Amino acid sequence: MNLKETIFLVINYIMMGKNGQLERLCQHEYKFLESEITYITSTGTTIVCSRENERYFFRECKRHISTRECLYRAISDYFETFNEKADAEKWKALILLDLKKKNNYHKLLQIDKIYEAHFKSMRDRSYSNYDEVGLPSLNGKGFQTEFINFLKFIRGELHNNKMNNYLKENRLENFNANRQIATRLLAELLGIADVIPTVHVAKLIVPNKYEKIGTMMFEGGKETPLRLSLDERSQIDRIRFIRSITSLDFLDAICYQLDHRMGNYNVIRDENRLITGVTAFDNDAYLTFACIPFLPRKTYAGCSSVVKKDGTINRPFIDLQLVNRINDVSFSDLKSLLKDYLSFWQLKTLWIRIRKLQNAIKMSISLGKLNVLNGEEWEKGFSEKEMSGEYGYTYFRYYMQVDESAKYMRQIENKE
Repeated sequence: MNLKETIFLVINYIMMGKNGQLERLCQHEYKFLESEITYITSTGTTIVCSRENERYFFRECKRHISTRECLYRAISDYFETFNEKADAEKWKALILLDLKKKNNYHKLLQIDKIYEAHFKSMRDRSYSNYDEVGLPSLNGKGFQTEFINFLKFIRGELHNNKMNNYLKENRLENFNANRQIATRLLAELLGIADVIPTVHVAKLIVPNKYEKIGTMMFEGGKETPLRLSLDERSQIDRIRFIRSITSLDFLDAICYQLDHRMGNYNVIRDENRLITGVTAFDNDAYLTFACIPFLPRKTYAGCSSVVKKDGTINRPFIDLQLVNRINDVSFSDLKSLLKDYLSFWQLKTLWIRIRKLQNAIKMSISLGKLNVLNGEEWEKGFSEKEMSGEYGYTYFRYYMQVDESAKYMRQIENKE
């Protein structure tokens, strides 16, 4: 995150809040048996609901509470999903014992700074300084395989609590939910809904266990490109795939979504096993829909901006239907569609980014620097121009040339 983005993120703490209305917006109910659910624990808990070869991903919107209460709730929630209850209770007891000492408690509250300071060792899971994070009693107690997962989870829960500080206590936290749903609604408005899975506010009911309100996202695609070699990834339906991933590239610029690296989208295949498109999840990166009145310069993965410093489009082509949809958007459209999920200032800065993109498209077309393609024109070799490197790492070039599969499989092996 650069200095400009950091300054605007600080401003967002003041301007960004959309007061909790999730109970009113919850119009869907899903019932699953306990045997039909599993848990994925990362920076938060995702409840995976499976039935008849269909999967849904639920993220709870918890009640907003104080930082201290959030920390202890996070510890309890982390161990709640453990199958080995004896180990969970032992480790949880040691953590709670350590946190009785104020010094240890305040150390753990600094987990965000500690994580950033040791990002490399956290990422490769070699970090093991229990004293630094205020948990010395866990040293030598067989917790190392869970240690990084635990720290990531606590960090995520504390950060989410902080980002929801515009809410009164006991309101449902909506910072992440609002961004997920707004992304999907904006994709629908632009006619590219296939790149973002269906998601809405819903109640999840597991009989005799719990009822929770949160976001329910449908599974979009079942295969991450990180599991595919470069050769396997190149087996694409050229027209449909390039239109899909390029549409996501432009959508992310509008939303200020910087985190759609290959681990955050799946590929879609047709009946011939050709890859026809992508569908992106994790649509709630911290800066998404932030009150930032300019288009992003690059993504976290290093993909280039869709607009150059001179105000022209930094891509060789764009889909005609997408251009028409972008040019047709008005502020009243945004307000009508997204007012339940984004604050006035989020809507205003979103509109500013769209206006900048509209102007960049118009200028680039008039200067002959942008090809607006329709239908079969996508076959004409413009993709080779994009692959040349002239435009930096576009989403398409990054997908076709950067092989992260080996690193991904090492991470999986380390987790196991």
